[in-house]
Amino acid sequence: MTEIRIDIDQLREDYRLVRYGWRVHGDWGSAELSEADRAIKAAIDSKDTELIACWANWIGGMANDIRALSTRLRAFEEKSKRDAEEARKRNANANGTV
Repeated sequence: MTEIRIDIDQLREDYRLVRYGWRVHGDWGSAELSEADRAIKAAIDSKDTELIACWANWIGGMANDIRALSTRLRAFEEKSKRDAEEARKRNANANGTV
């Protein structure tokens, strides 16, 4: 049998990120968030590694998706700013205002 290793600190970090997204985007109400809080706490307190691993896998996958999307959005924002600055410079050069 394979030993399951779970980083509880990582699970907590991932859960904070995912929970924030659920709350901010209105996906879950306060009752649902509280229920999820209690369920994850109960899983951790149970010391049931398979149950904790399921939570860690599910929450970790969503957290990774959020991080990847954030990275892509930041890159798009930076590119958009560079493109806008280059367009301003081209327009200024074309109008002779440099």
